[in-house]
Parts: sequence; C-alpha cells; structure tokens
Amino acid sequence: MAMKIAKASFAVSLLVFALFLAAGPAIAEESGGFIKKGVYVFAKQTGMCGFQSLGGAGQCPVWRSRAPKGKPAPDGTLVAEMPRPKGLGKRGRKRWRRYLKAKKHKAFARGSGKRYGWSSGRSSVEKAKRAAMRKCEKKGDTCRIVSVDGKPFAPAPVAKQAPAPAAKPAPAPVARQAPAPVAGLKVSFADSTWNGDTIPDGQQCTKFYGEGGTPALRVENIPAGANAIIVEFNDRDYPPLSEDGGHGKIGFWVTEGSNSAVLPPVPGETDSLPKGSFVEEPNQATGSYATDGYLPPCSGGNDHAYFAVVKAVRKMKGEGKPKVLATTKIELGSY
Repeated sequence: MAMKIAKASFAVSLLVFALFLAAGPAIAEESGGFIKKGVYVFAKQTGMCGFQSLGGAGQCPVWRSRAPKGKPAPDGTLVAEMPRPKGLGKRGRKRWRRYLKAKKHKAFARGSGKRYGWSSGRSSVEKAKRAAMRKCEKKGDTCRIVSVDGKPFAPAPVAKQAPAPAAKPAPAPVARQAPAPVAGLKVSFADSTWNGDTIPDGQQCTKFYGEGGTPALRVENIPAGANAIIVEFNDRDYPPLSEDGGHGKIGFWVTEGSNSAVLPPVPGETDSLPKGSFVEEPNQATGSYATDGYLPPCSGGNDHAYFAVVKAVRKMKGEGKPKVLATTKIELGSY
C-alpha cells in the first residue's frame, strides 16, 4: 500500500512540475514578476525568455522594482539590475544599491582599489557625470564613469581623423622690380683750395684777421622746377649757430631746367652780393660777432667743424619761404 501511495505522489509531482514548466512564461508575462529574496523582480520576455530567466541563466535582462519589498511597483517603474562594479568594499556596495534606486540624472564613477563616487538628481547627464568624477577624484585618483542613469556606460569611440591633405606649395612670390633710383642732389667744391678737412687760410672772419667768403660749389642733379640754390652755413660745435643757417643763408639763382650749376664765391659779412646771388637770411651771431650776410668761420682757431646744407628750391617773389625740391650736405672743414 505504501508503495502505491509513493508512486501516486511521484506521478502527481511530475504532473505539477510539468504544468509549472508550461506555465512559467505566462506567469512572468502576466504577473509582471516574481518575488526573489524579498524583492520584486520582473523578467522581461524577449524571444525564448521565460522560465529560463527565473534561474538567472537566460538571456533576458533582469529588472528590479523601486517598490517596497515583495510588492509590484504601482506605476510600473523598473530599475535595471546591472552588474555591480568589481572591487567595491562593503560601504561601496551599499552606495551602489542606493545609486540604483536614486533619481535621474545620475552617474557612478569608479577608481582604483575601492575608490568610487556617485551623484544623482542632476538636471543633465553631463552634470551628473562631472559631479561623480569630482567625488571619485578627491584624493587624486584616476577615475572613469561606469554607469549613467542606472545603465552601463562606455565612452564613445574616438573617430580617427583622416590625415590632412598635403598643403599645396605656395607659388613663388613674384619679385617686384624697384623703380629706378632718382639721382639725388650732388655738391662738390669748384675751388681746389677747399678740401673739406681744414678751412683754407684767410677764409676766417675779420675778427680773427681773415677776409673769408663762401666757397665756390658745383651742384649737379638739380631737379626739374628748381630755379634757385640756397646754401645754409653752420658751426657744428657752437650750438647757437649749429643749425638752420646759423652762419647765414645765401641764395643763387639758376636757370630753370638746367641739371647743374656752379655757385660763385661771395664775400662774407656783407649784404652787398654779386648779381645772381642774394642773402636769404643773415647770420644769427650776436654782440661783437654780429654782421650782415654770411659770417665766415669765427671760432678763433678752436677746431670747430663747419658744414653747409645745400637745397634746390623753387622760389617765387612775394610767396614767402621757397619750396624745397632736393637737399644735400657738404663738410667745409675745421677751424
């Protein structure tokens, strides 16, 4: 009798087990889940999912409810039960569970050893990721994001940039030809007694027993439009007469259109000059040195250097200062 009862019980057990196997997928689909370790779990069906997923060996993703233990989520909201990062300590594992249940947007970062950091309730995924990284890297650790909004996170692969096309060689610059130089005003001594190093004897002022006058000059490359040459005499070593014709400005008329001219010598310390020459401005000497017209070198033999600025000008009567067309300089010598 006992043997019959045992056989009947075994047959009933096989029948119940077969019915359970057949009903497994329907249960998961209709009820929306099952109780596992006091927590409501939902096995989402995809293709061949079903009872196989209850044992955790199937290919269906497993979801954990935010609802209280043992009760389905009233709003159907489910949280992915993704793999926990390896190496977390007891406290880290606790924080991981809190992270999974936290509100979006959220992120979990993982460092070396047991280091981690997480953040939730942010207005955007990027803000959640930045906050999680800051917390993880507080002690100088190198961290990376492993989960975003409860899902595994992997950075997007960096697209390889195509090599930049080889730059075409720039065309060789076309050399611009400089305009032909215009010959400048040229001046030289027309009297061989003047050499530019030493003032000739007797060419000093009357105060020092001389009867000096201007040197004869040859001027070349006179520009078109010039009708006069003005020579400004200066003493480089005596500041009051060292510039702007301190020793006087003497003018010479030239034929307009001529390319060259020889300026004759004129006497010093007078405004009575030969025809064709004139006093543009008298010298600027004062006291016993003051005279009319050109003041010859008058340093008393103290080795002052004298020079002249030569200007080709267009001068019209009654028009004020002449228009300067070209200028040059010549060293007269020292005295």
